Amino acid sequence: MRIIILILLFCNTAFASKERIFNELVRLGVDSLSAQIFTAQAALESGNFTNKLYVQHNNPFAILHSNARKCSTSLGGYGRAEGRKGYASYTSLEGATQDFLCFL
Repeated sequence: MRIIILILLFCNTAFASKERIFNELVRLGVDSLSAQIFTAQAALESGNFTNKLYVQHNNPFAILHSNARKCSTSLGGYGRAEGRKGYASYTSLEGATQDFLCFL
């Protein structure tokens, strides 16, 4: 019974995350097909919204922190990645989605 509950919670969380990212992309003017592709990329990069970077830092796209992006919504770097400052940390999933578009 506990396993079934955990599976349902996991599926609901992943679905809610996908929906939030998709909705934010569309709100920001991304067409539906591209929004679906970017949402699928977020699911892939974040281990279907389960990895530490997503859970603790709202970073589903595994974006590195950068001071060079003027439109970045990142709060700062977390850890170290590829010899650089580290991954970006965000206050919200919507902020991460906005930074992803800034990165593109």
